[in-house]
Amino acid sequence: MIPMRYRQSQDDHTMYIKHSQEGKLTLILVYVDDMIVARDDEQEKQVLKEKPGAQFEMKDLVKLKYFIVIEVAYLKKGIIISQRKYVFYLLTEIDKIVCKINGVPIEQSYRTKSDEGNSNVNEGQYQRLLGKLIYLART
Repeated sequence: MIPMRYRQSQDDHTMYIKHSQEGKLTLILVYVDDMIVARDDEQEKQVLKEKPGAQFEMKDLVKLKYFIVIEVAYLKKGIIISQRKYVFYLLTEIDKIVCKINGVPIEQSYRTKSDEGNSNVNEGQYQRLLGKLIYLART
């Protein structure tokens, strides 16, 4: 992307940005073998089909529906971005799909069984879930 005059974002190194002389903008987000292109430059669309397409196998640019764990739905007024499927997957994985919501927070002095040395908590499963929840919050 750099030889095509795209600038790599310092905030997200998988994102590339290109401003045209006409004030148009093209953003590209790359993840392994997937790529999202957001643009208001029709000429750049053709360039993207030709140049990277000569080096890599590429499908035609179509409307985005799903990217990693993000779903995209299109409305007349704009788009909706959701992670509903990912949340459903997490709840299913920890067998909490039918859990009840509790509106009352846990007391500050609450002690779990693991605090008392009688732990039934799978520490590895807990750490994996925590990592997935952090990923969910960041995306």
